[in-house]
Amino acid sequence: MQPLQRQYLGCGYLPPLDDRKRLTMWQPPSGAKGYRGPDPTVCAGYSTTLPDVREVALAHVHWSKGNLGAVLGEPAHEHLSAAIVILDGQCNAMQHWKMTPESEGGGGK
Repeated sequence: MQPLQRQYLGCGYLPPLDDRKRLTMWQPPSGAKGYRGPDPTVCAGYSTTLPDVREVALAHVHWSKGNLGAVLGEPAHEHLSAAIVILDGQCNAMQHWKMTPESEGGGGK
């Protein structure tokens, strides 16, 4: 996606085009919701639509149900297996953050 298109969509990493109103669908975390980590350096809209990311997300769903081999028709490649493990670890970290109260640095109530 081109920078101009991203600006029209309200990408939080680019300045607004002018004083026209724009729809802001997502902004980088700022700590308002309890997030204390470093600011992201890549637009979430871009990174989540990469083909590799989509492939791993789909594989993770089947892996979590114990059905990955049936879907692939062969054993998972070591790179796909590693990516699934990374995604699963990050999903668990997000769930932990969500369940931790804001007063303790999490995103929960």
